[in-house]
Amino acid sequence: MWQQSLALLAALAVGGCTGMNEEGPRATVAQPTSEELAAAAARAKFPTTMPAREAQHAFALVNRTNGTIKIYNMGDEPITDAKVWVNGAFMQHVNGIGAKSSAIVRFSHLYNALGKSFGSLGEPVSTVQIQTDGQLLTLQGPASD
Repeated sequence: MWQQSLALLAALAVGGCTGMNEEGPRATVAQPTSEELAAAAARAKFPTTMPAREAQHAFALVNRTNGTIKIYNMGDEPITDAKVWVNGAFMQHVNGIGAKSSAIVRFSHLYNALGKSFGSLGEPVSTVQIQTDGQLLTLQGPASD
């Protein structure tokens, strides 16, 4: 399964995904101010007692040069009202990622409980997880392009 996922990631990194919108992701992402993002992250608590499970149809592709993480939802159902967690500490709320679509999360929009932006710290992305519908999903990857 892991090798198939890596092959899919590589194919998408090289050729893209059919159905992707060339102007950007087909998702609704809130555009609050940096102060609002930091405040939301300070209120959010990483669900340490919630067991994480591997996402079967979602993966993350990191572009360090652009400072972005592209989250692909290759499933048949949308991901709605989700908290995207990076390295178990940095969070941004995403309203939704449509089925067979993607969303982009910017490093500069990810904040931890101390109000620090992920983009300002220069840390590598080791895990990307989505908290939604009472579950914590660990995305496949993250791979880098």
